[in-house]
Amino acid sequence: MVGHRHDYVDMVLDQHHCDAEALQIANQRHHHRFDYQPIHRRSDYTWPGGVRLAVYLGFNIEHFAFGEGLGARLGPPSPEPDVLNFSWREYGNRVGAWRCLELFDALKLPAGTLINTALHDHCPELIAACVARGDELIGHGHTNSVRQGE
Repeated sequence: MVGHRHDYVDMVLDQHHCDAEALQIANQRHHHRFDYQPIHRRSDYTWPGGVRLAVYLGFNIEHFAFGEGLGARLGPPSPEPDVLNFSWREYGNRVGAWRCLELFDALKLPAGTLINTALHDHCPELIAACVARGDELIGHGHTNSVRQGE
């Protein structure tokens, strides 16, 4: 087994008769944060409690101000106030998010809930429901209605 990245590179160069210039190019492009390790050479890993798989469920809930135009547009854009595109986002806070929470409860799935703080003023009950479930709240800015630097 190869102990260090340089040993592996030397082995590959020997096998493929690469020259020093190729090695220099390979080293310049490598980030040097961790060594390459193909999956068939990795040691077996088990999480605490004997668990073999870890999953992160990131549940993103945001509020977009009516008539302020930023945010994804699923429908064709309209002049502000863009009722069509505001409505599908608002549906998520009034209906869709609650259905997701019911599903997470039924499946016993904890979530990391990404929220913007404008959500607290708009629909605090939704945040309270996430807290009551024991979800981690993850700050996601103040509002998606303005760009962060403005």
